[in-house]
Amino acid sequence: MICQNCGKSIPEDSKFCPYCAVPTVLGQPDSCATEESVNTSQAVNYKKRKKGIIPIFIVATLALGIFGIMAYGSDDSQISATESTPPETVSTALAAAPIEKPDLELLSDECTVNDYSTHVIGKVKNNTSKQYTYVQIQYALYDKDENQIGTALANVNGLESGGTWKFDAIGLPTETYQYKLINLTGY
Repeated sequence: MICQNCGKSIPEDSKFCPYCAVPTVLGQPDSCATEESVNTSQAVNYKKRKKGIIPIFIVATLALGIFGIMAYGSDDSQISATESTPPETVSTALAAAPIEKPDLELLSDECTVNDYSTHVIGKVKNNTSKQYTYVQIQYALYDKDENQIGTALANVNGLESGGTWKFDAIGLPTETYQYKLINLTGY
């Protein structure tokens, strides 16, 4: 006799299938099947399962693609404290075209943390023909979990035309792991 549930061969006098524990009704033709009918039934079930795998594969592929874009896509909004590169060195293809420099250009910045505060130290250049009365630079400070934990701020008065300002933006958090430029403004 063949179990209708799992398709395995079981003894003729079995009340339960020893493999899947489904009860058999002895003497009733519906409770047992020939091996040929079980094989046909299994083939139909296999085809149904095979058709169900394709949509699952497509959904899984799309989910992995979206995850990959989110996890490894370009995110220029965060600048690591250890990797700050001036825009001129990012691509040699861009160097061929003339680059119009901003009025206030961030030349460099790096972050240092001591026992009492965080310092973002760098240089800003005035690329205009006018003197700025006031210039301010502000950074957001983040911990290892990418939570903003504070800001670092510096300002200067009277930045001359073509002049360079060496700034030291100070923030109080001491657990700084990353920083991001919020704004560089002047008037």
